[in-house]
Amino acid sequence: MTTKRQLIINQEDRERLESLFFTGFASAFSDKPYLQSLRGELNIAQILPPDEIPPDVVTMNSTVRLRHFRSKEVETYTLVYPKDA
Repeated sequence: MTTKRQLIINQEDRERLESLFFTGFASAFSDKPYLQSLRGELNIAQILPPDEIPPDVVTMNSTVRLRHFRSKEVETYTLVYPKDA
């Protein structure tokens, strides 16, 4: 059984991400499929006010730790905008 995931994003982050499509940054990567994929995901995302985002949703500027199931190795990632990368 496959569970369909629902993308949840707050309005402020959606607006910021949408604005990136009109920058030189996006122009440099316009041929990349992941940029078009992001645009498609934003079009179907559930948009919520920032204060209504569930605590288990990873948002921009969230830091998450992932543990590899077998090796138990832990990696830490922070989701940031391009200017903060």
